[in-house]
Amino acid sequence: MRLIITLGLWWLAWGTIKAQPIHVLSAAEANQLLNHASVKLNEGIYCLPVDFTLTVTSENYSLEGIPGKTTLTSFNPADPNTDFQIRMLDTNQPDLFEDGTYVVANNPYYSFGGGFAHLELPYNTGGEKILYTQGTILVKKNGLWKRHFTGSGFHVRGSLKVRNIQFENCQFYLFSPFGKTISDEFSISHCRFNKVARVLSSSLYGGKAEENWFNSLSVYPVNGNYRFRKMIIDQNVFSQIYTSIIWGCPPVENVRITGNVIKDCPTTIAFFYLYQKDYADEDYFANRNRELIADNVFEDIEQGVNRWTVSLTRTAGRAVVRDNKYHNCNVQVLLLYGGNSTFCRNQVTSTLFSNKHPMPLILVKNINHPTHKISGNHIFAPASLLVSVEGKANIYIAKNNLEVGTVYSKNNPIFDPGQWVDIENNTIKAETLVHISDRDTVQFGQVKIKRNEILQLNNLRTGKSHIGSMNIRKNRLYKKGVKNFPLEGNKVE
Repeated sequence: MRLIITLGLWWLAWGTIKAQPIHVLSAAEANQLLNHASVKLNEGIYCLPVDFTLTVTSENYSLEGIPGKTTLTSFNPADPNTDFQIRMLDTNQPDLFEDGTYVVANNPYYSFGGGFAHLELPYNTGGEKILYTQGTILVKKNGLWKRHFTGSGFHVRGSLKVRNIQFENCQFYLFSPFGKTISDEFSISHCRFNKVARVLSSSLYGGKAEENWFNSLSVYPVNGNYRFRKMIIDQNVFSQIYTSIIWGCPPVENVRITGNVIKDCPTTIAFFYLYQKDYADEDYFANRNRELIADNVFEDIEQGVNRWTVSLTRTAGRAVVRDNKYHNCNVQVLLLYGGNSTFCRNQVTSTLFSNKHPMPLILVKNINHPTHKISGNHIFAPASLLVSVEGKANIYIAKNNLEVGTVYSKNNPIFDPGQWVDIENNTIKAETLVHISDRDTVQFGQVKIKRNEILQLNNLRTGKSHIGSMNIRKNRLYKKGVKNFPLEGNKVE
């Protein structure tokens, strides 16, 4: 193993006050050091090749360091080309960029949630078709553009446990759990991630990716088998994640994401994208998986025009999202795509103040008929929809303190006469309580609005659809003349 002692000033840039040893490893040396069932690293900086890929031979793998003192990187200060401090790229602009490495920060595609469109790069690619989304890393060299890919990190076929490691300035993807067997656990705890492309590498359910497009994809069988019994992401810090934390989640029976801090991620397209889908059965996992997302802090998550598509969490099963803090975020907080779920005791502040194309904080996309509960939250997002529903889900909104543009919105053509929304015991400032469809040919089931303190409101409801039953009673309004609001059974101050 080769050993270099760094200058103290270089290590100062990494946030400590003393020089630490750098172990610059070749591919063979990295394999010799790291390819064991249980690896414990001492204090120091371990510099791996930029194309680091390790196929772990053990069925179960653990990697552990010393808290705050063990770092994995691909940045060798003796080689400036290994620095992964990359620039943001706006593909709306003409190609006047100098050679270098870029991450797409402003995908011009507009989508109202739920999917990512790959666009074809219009720049000089030498005839190669290059597809990209927000968060895609591209390289321009000698005037030609290519997708950036180096290595796919730790390939594991069994369980993976990582603890007390700092991942700083890593060009390779980090974790690629590409086994097909059912393993007990995928866990990452007490780690720090900064200037990395992907934490959990993408995976693909069915189909075949183009060669060299997603080089670290795996195809999981679409027969309902699990890859892991449990996934634990606990007490970590994520910053400057260029593409994704979890995108293409392998099938997991129980997910626990707790106590993490996520900040300064202006290009990240997938944060905790837990979506698991069997294409033969759209809702296969909806009532099988359990997901807990609790006690996390998302702060200063500012994104560009494609923020309507980016969600901080996307669920697949029965989810509980509670006690999280979302400070200064202008992206979707949650995309629900599973069974009965709860969003409770969260704090949300939004940086959006324009009502043009109002963005939902919670987007619900279900084909089946779950009931989602939104309760006990403090939400300040005056230019946003609290919840926008696509599909047949029922929504219970109770005991929240809300300042939003619209409390409940339903505007897609999938309707059910039995569908309902119940809004009760909330404190509300809003432009509109309920918007249900601009189509006059569809029917919605029941709207209940009960025992709310309504401090500010202009419209009870907008939309053209027929509502089977409107039960509006025992509310207290602090403003007269609210459009369509019945006075009987309610109190106006």
